[in-house]
Amino acid sequence: MKIKTLLSLIVVLFIITLNVVFTPLIVNATTAKAQSRFNEYLEYFSNEQIFNLEQCFEGFNAVIDNILENDTLLNSLANRDFDESAQSLADAYVSDSMGIVGLAVVDTGDVGSSLHDIMLFAGLNFEGAFIAAESLNERLFYCIKENDETHYILTKRELASDIYLVALFSALDLDGFVAASAFRGNGRTILIDPHGVVLDLELVENIENLDRPEYNELKARMTDDNYVLDDEWVYFSVGNKERMAFINAAGDSGWYTVALSDVELAFDFSRAAVENTKILSRVIALAFSAIAVFAVQLFFKPLDTVEKVVQSLKRGNRGARIDIPSKNEYGELAATINALSDKAALSEARYKAAVEMSNNIIFEWNLSTQKVKFCNNLNKKFSFKAVSDYYSDSFLANCNVHPDDAARYAADFEGIAKGEPLERAEYRIQNVFGDYVWLLMKTACVFADEDKIIVGVLADIEHIKKDEPLNMNVGFDALTETFNRETLETIINRELGRLSENKNRLALLFVNIVALKQYNDEFSRAVGDRTLKFVAATIEEMIYGFGVIGRFSGDDFVACIRNSDINSPDKIARDLIEKLKIGFTCDEAGRLTINVCIGIVTASNHSKKAIELINTAEKAMLKVKENEKSGYGFGV
Repeated sequence: MKIKTLLSLIVVLFIITLNVVFTPLIVNATTAKAQSRFNEYLEYFSNEQIFNLEQCFEGFNAVIDNILENDTLLNSLANRDFDESAQSLADAYVSDSMGIVGLAVVDTGDVGSSLHDIMLFAGLNFEGAFIAAESLNERLFYCIKENDETHYILTKRELASDIYLVALFSALDLDGFVAASAFRGNGRTILIDPHGVVLDLELVENIENLDRPEYNELKARMTDDNYVLDDEWVYFSVGNKERMAFINAAGDSGWYTVALSDVELAFDFSRAAVENTKILSRVIALAFSAIAVFAVQLFFKPLDTVEKVVQSLKRGNRGARIDIPSKNEYGELAATINALSDKAALSEARYKAAVEMSNNIIFEWNLSTQKVKFCNNLNKKFSFKAVSDYYSDSFLANCNVHPDDAARYAADFEGIAKGEPLERAEYRIQNVFGDYVWLLMKTACVFADEDKIIVGVLADIEHIKKDEPLNMNVGFDALTETFNRETLETIINRELGRLSENKNRLALLFVNIVALKQYNDEFSRAVGDRTLKFVAATIEEMIYGFGVIGRFSGDDFVACIRNSDINSPDKIARDLIEKLKIGFTCDEAGRLTINVCIGIVTASNHSKKAIELINTAEKAMLKVKENEKSGYGFGV
């Protein structure tokens, strides 16, 4: 999984987690707010009924106060002629517009003080009338019921000792208050008078006679002296539903309003808000997730460019460049990768040039992918072209090995296929002309990412094998361990004889060490000997695999270079001069830098002998030495 994908996923999961954690908290807060609003809603209805009651009672009191100011009533009180006064009051005040159903002036000393007696005496004879209480407190209003359909509001006022004004009002206004208070399902407001008479929708009854949960809860509180029924919340169950009530006292009138509702209605207030909150939280989560993913993609966009270029470089496109001009970390990364790519391209170019100029065959075998790559020298020597890059189609698996070497070749490749290095092995392999030629093989195992790669070289040692009889009598210089003059001339003559066969060119380098005698005189002969050894070893290292070296005289060496078209002699001369100038370190003289003059001669046939070519190269060296301390030149 890519880093940007993983980071995007982490950010999105983080946002979702926050959403999952905080959405319930917001929902709970919204629900609590809705509960609070619903409570306020019930309180509002209750307070509205309190206001309506107070307005109604104020109207009743105003009517009674107006009656008490009536001169007829006052004269009847003085003369104690109650019948006449009651009739006059009834004629004057009993009407629908006044809301008064009946009026009477009663002497309780004559008729008794019970409410029933007073009503009978006052002509308010309701057969089967429900009487809320046996006595009436001064200035309070009570509900009485004539039958199941009609009920009234009753009050009395003391006019003198044992003399009362009794008034009966229509309850239509209070019924209207109760009817208008219904809300949201079975939510409503009920009224309760001072003696516990309940005015509910289509119900007027003493609470003592009612057996319903809401009334039972109220009844329990009304009979408990420790309870002050004012601004109180009551919760109870009706079946499988939870209900709630808000009880509110109507001042000192003795009346109560009770706002009733199902608890679940409180959540109706929040249901839409909760759903909207959930939807909004999801939308916000999606929006923030999209923004976060976009930000991550934007942040990693330069890395995508880097990745594409790196993949292009990996596929071999050495011209791929990262174009990020910014001066931030991405710009620095791009500049570093571009620089490394340039160095890698330069190194690869050098490697390819060295391989192409070499007479050897370089190959790579990827054991993970089973693909094999060869340098172009394979086609030059064997004209072999594989149908695919796989090992099974490669030269290694399909070359014709000499029968005497085949078993050893197969055994060696079993080990190579397991990643085992092959230090050195020689085989005879058939070339395009049908001849078996000697090849030297060496391999090493390297690792690149997760791949195991075999890097190998096939070197042509046919000339060495042909020279083996000569090597039995070969002569070496004892000090430098290079060929001596006689052996060197013999080898050069043999190489000249082969030019017509292999169509190649040959080059000789005549190398003279400048001022060797000065090293001997200034330091010691040991320093001079070390200088000779160092020069010989350096030349041998540079021409290994395609040339030989011999000591021609005291401070002179001759190098014979095969395939000079590929192994450029002037480049070898330049590199040799530069490397010898670096020199070496010894105890007697510290660091010594060595200057050499080199004469070069080339040959494409065997028309001249070795000594002739050597002399030509020596003359070219002397010409260089006349003008420079160090350099090279070509002889003609």
